[in-house]
Amino acid sequence: GDKLDIADVELQQTLPEIYSQNIIWGASYRYARDDAQNLPNSTIAILPPQVNQTWSSAFAQDEAALSPNLRLIAGARLEHNPYNGNEFLPNLRLAWNLTPENLLWAAVSRAVRSPSRIDADLNGPPPPPYLLAGNADFQSETARVYELGYRGDSGGDWSYSVTGYHYNYFHVRSENVVSLSPPQVTFGNDMTESVTGLETWGNYQASASWRLSAGFSTLRESHTL
Repeated sequence: GDKLDIADVELQQTLPEIYSQNIIWGASYRYARDDAQNLPNSTIAILPPQVNQTWSSAFAQDEAALSPNLRLIAGARLEHNPYNGNEFLPNLRLAWNLTPENLLWAAVSRAVRSPSRIDADLNGPPPPPYLLAGNADFQSETARVYELGYRGDSGGDWSYSVTGYHYNYFHVRSENVVSLSPPQVTFGNDMTESVTGLETWGNYQASASWRLSAGFSTLRESHTL
């Protein structure tokens, strides 16, 4: 069983436009009270069963018109989680309107998956010694994201999009052997991954009441331990 109570507060403000720049900033705070309610005959347990945790973040974003056809969006978020402290998430995007109906864009960003109670507090089977032990020093999984895309509209019946991307993942969760006697496994961050892919879609407005859509997606993954 599990009982989770969450309270969220978020503030976001858009500042008046200054020299063709739109600036947004904000902050958020989350409080969670988690009661795992471990069942007597369960093969796993969340320990400690009851915790009170908080997360907080602050962010800012600036969208600047470099020219009538070129826009730059730069943003960043600073997050604080209860497991390993602060994480920095920057984001940079550039959009170029080749024509009013055609857009070319590129983006570079950093994404994070913060640790959860599964990573840090999952143990089993109870009681000790545990075959699987949570790792209180589990790190955040991070990703560097690179994207390049094109969107077009015929100005009539056709619209389409092509997006290519490459993700580099670091500190990906792994299962590490801690001891052979007694046997014990814990979660670690010893894997890296990369994903390269392509996504396309298109729409055709056959009539006022009929629209046809089609898409195609392909990706390639590689893992390193």
